[in-house]
Amino acid sequence: MGVKIQKPGDTGHPGGNRRVYVRVNYRGHRKTRVFNSARAADTYASQVEAWLKIGKIEEVFTDPATIEPAMVTSVTFGAYWKQWFATEEPGWKPRTALCYNGMFETHLAYLENWPLTEITRNDLKHLLVKKLRGGHLKKIGKPMKPNSVKGILTPLRKCLQAAVDDNLIPANPASRVRVPQRKDQTAEDRIERYTREEIAHILAVAREQMPPWFPAILTAARTGLRVGELCGLRVEDINFAERFVHVRRTISRRIEGTPKSGKSRKVDMSAQLSAVLQDHIRSREIAATVAGKDPSPWVFGSLETGRYRNDEELAKGVWPRLLVLAGARPLKFHGLRHTFASLLLEQGESPAYVKEQLGHSSISITVDCYGHLIPGGNRAAVDKLDDPQEVFENEISRNPRATKAHTHS
Repeated sequence: MGVKIQKPGDTGHPGGNRRVYVRVNYRGHRKTRVFNSARAADTYASQVEAWLKIGKIEEVFTDPATIEPAMVTSVTFGAYWKQWFATEEPGWKPRTALCYNGMFETHLAYLENWPLTEITRNDLKHLLVKKLRGGHLKKIGKPMKPNSVKGILTPLRKCLQAAVDDNLIPANPASRVRVPQRKDQTAEDRIERYTREEIAHILAVAREQMPPWFPAILTAARTGLRVGELCGLRVEDINFAERFVHVRRTISRRIEGTPKSGKSRKVDMSAQLSAVLQDHIRSREIAATVAGKDPSPWVFGSLETGRYRNDEELAKGVWPRLLVLAGARPLKFHGLRHTFASLLLEQGESPAYVKEQLGHSSISITVDCYGHLIPGGNRAAVDKLDDPQEVFENEISRNPRATKAHTHS
C-alpha cells in the first residue's frame, strides 16, 4: 500500500505549478488527485489510508459522481461569470459592480462562450496585448493604457480564482499574467500634472470666464479631491472654523458611495479656498431664498434642482471647455489631483502628509506615484562621507580668502 504526497519542490513533482499531488499505488491500482492546498491534500491522503486499511478499495478508486468530466467542461466562462457576479455583488460598492459589469460587456465578452477548462494563460496574454495595441472601443485602433488594461485583468482574475475554489478548473490561468509596462516612460512621464504657473493661469481663466465653476475647480486644485469626492461634498462637510474639508462620500455616475479607500478623511483648506467657499455657499443660500427654494445641501449642487452634480458633467463637460478657454494642455481632470500632490512634495512637505491629504490606503502608493518628486533633503548626510581635507582644499580653490580652521588639541 502506498499513498504519496508530492508538493512543489519535492522529487517527482512535475513542476511549473503550485499544486499538490496525491498519488495512490495499491495492488496494481493507481490513482492521482490534484489539490490547490496542502491541507486539502493531507486530508484526502489520510482518508485514503484509512479506507485502504479496512479494505474499502472501491471508495478510493471510484470517482465521485459529482465530478464528471462532461459536466465540468460544459461550464462556459460567461455562464460562470453570471453566477459569480450574482454571488459576490452584494459585498461590493455599487460603483464596483457597475465597473465590473462594464468590463465584461466591453472586453471580457470575448471569452463568454469559452469552456472554463480551455482558457489558458497564453489566451489571456493574447487578449491583453490586443487591448494594448488597439483595443480602445471609442477610438478604433487606439491603444489602451496599461493601467486601463489592468482594470480588465482584476475582475477576470477574481472570477477565475473562484472557479478554482469551486473545483471547476485546477489552477487560475490569470494568476501570474502581468500587463506589459512601457519602458520608454519614466514615473515622471506617467504622472501628468501642471506646473505652478500653468495651474495659476487656469484658475485665473476660470474665475474670469467661468465664475459659477471657479469654486469647484479651485477646491480640486487646493485639496486634490477626486471628481466624485468633489461632487459628493455637502455643506456640513466644510469646517470653516478649523479650515478643513471632511471627505465622507463620493458620487460616480449618479451613484453615491464611500471614498475609494472606504474611509473618510479630513483635508486641510488653504486661506484662499476657505474664503472662496464661504462666499460661494453664502451666495447660493441668497439665490435660493430669492427663488423661494430651500438651499441645496450639496456644495456644488444644481441651483435649479438642488441635487448633486454628475461627476461626468464636471470632468467631461466643464473641464475640457475651461482648458480650451485657457489654451492649456488637455490633461484629464485627475491631473488636478496629481498637481496638488506634486506641488506639496516639491515645496518640501512629507510623503506622510501628502498620503493623508490624498486618502491613499498606504504610503507606498504615494511614494510609488510621486517619489521622484521628493526633493533631495539629505545632502548633508552624504556630505559627511567626503574627506574633510579634500573638502577644505576645494573650498580654498573656490575662495582664496578662506582660512584654515584652527584645531584644538
